[in-house]
Amino acid sequence: MERIKKQIIYSFLFVILIMSMLNLFVFVNHIRITAKYEELSFSLLQKNKLLLSVDEMIQTYNSLTKNIDDPALLARYADEKRSINGTLKNIEGSLKFIESKAIMRGIRNTVYSILADCDSGIIGAEEGNLVASSSYYESASKKYFFVKENMSNLIISEFKYFEDLHTTVIATTKQMYMVFIVSLVLITLFFMTYAVLFATNLIEPLIRLIDTVEKVSSGDIKVKLGKDLVMRGDGIGRLAQSFQVMLDKIRENIQELTIKNDEVMLTKQELESRVIELEKVQRIMVDREIKMIDLKRKIAELESKVKR
Repeated sequence: MERIKKQIIYSFLFVILIMSMLNLFVFVNHIRITAKYEELSFSLLQKNKLLLSVDEMIQTYNSLTKNIDDPALLARYADEKRSINGTLKNIEGSLKFIESKAIMRGIRNTVYSILADCDSGIIGAEEGNLVASSSYYESASKKYFFVKENMSNLIISEFKYFEDLHTTVIATTKQMYMVFIVSLVLITLFFMTYAVLFATNLIEPLIRLIDTVEKVSSGDIKVKLGKDLVMRGDGIGRLAQSFQVMLDKIRENIQELTIKNDEVMLTKQELESRVIELEKVQRIMVDREIKMIDLKRKIAELESKVKR
């Protein structure tokens, strides 16, 4: 039975291993796809953030040229420039296609040109040249329009990546279904094979053992268990060995009883023969006694006649 327990445990461990591998495959693909979606979402947010930051910086620049000594506007203008530079790096690092990278180079150069115009306009405002500041504002606004158009083209180009990702999701889903089906088929075949082996290793020997017991109970003590059944190293083998020992003992006891019964029968025959002989002797003795009595009677009669 210990071997059967081990086989059952190993079987469950095998099934658990297959299911774990399947879950790991699904989990890894889920993480990979989720990461790509997050990357795409982050890229779209960064593009939108760049447009808003550039627009806010231009508006801050316009306000700053009118209030050039306002420290709050100067600080906000510097923060917006830093934010724009960081956003540009994030976007460039997330691009996947050569076409997208080419469009982004044009956007980046234009944004840098806007930053340069705004810086030049601030210098002009500090010098009191409001005409130059206004000219730089108009130039920055026109360039911002160019940035918006090219950013739209960049987003359209990046949607190709989204389509590729969608195709990957579909292909991965099919793979997952295929792996699930194959795993299900393998597990089913495994359990069918195990059921056959289980029936062969456990049920069939038990049936043979039960048949032998029924034959013995019906009086056929000459039946023998197969060596393959007795030599098994599991609980069924030990049970068969015990039954074989018991059957051998029964045979020995029956053989001893048969020998003793033969001896009793022989003794009985000898006793019967002696009884017959004794009966013969007894009859002879009785006959002799009867004859002696008859002889004595005749002698007595003769003696009585002589005396007369």
